[in-house]
Formats: sequence, structure tokens, C-alpha cells
Amino acid sequence: MTDERAGWRSVLARHRRLVGAVAGIGAIGLACLWLVLVPERAGQAEGVRAALIRYGHSLCRVLLALAAFLWAARAPRRWVEGVAWSALVAYVAFLLATFL
Repeated sequence: MTDERAGWRSVLARHRRLVGAVAGIGAIGLACLWLVLVPERAGQAEGVRAALIRYGHSLCRVLLALAAFLWAARAPRRWVEGVAWSALVAYVAFLLATFL
């Protein structure tokens, strides 16, 4: 198991910029898609709940894209992790607004 992990880590290390750029661009693409494909519940909700349903998933994807770009640029790990945790918070807020 450790040999496999070391192998993937070396591949990621060698192609860090490419992997980060592809992941970031993919996340931005999904963010744009989710701006167009809005769940039906957004029309039924009001206020903050409607905004979370309408924009929460896209916000999550934009934050994931930022984390990927920061990782590719070798930004401090603390920055990357902070942005990634923020994406998780945005996604949880989206899920709660959608399903509660």
C-alpha cells in the first residue's frame, strides 16, 4: 500500500501544475453548470435558503478551484487547506438548505 501511495505522490509531484490546472478548470466548469442547473427547490425557498440552494454548490466548486490553483502554485499548505475547508462548509450549507 505504501508503494502505491508513494507512486501516486511522485506522479502528482512531477505534474503538479497540470493536475492543479485541470482540477481547477474542471471545478470552474462544474460551478458554471450548477449556476444554470438550479434545483427546483430554489424557486420554492426564500431569502438565505434560496440563495444557498441557488449559489451554494457553485460557491463550493469555485473554492475547490481556488484550492487546486493554490496547490498547483505551491502556496502555503495552510492557505490550500483553509480554502478547501471553506468549500466543505459551503457544500454542507447547500445540502442543509436543499434537504431540510
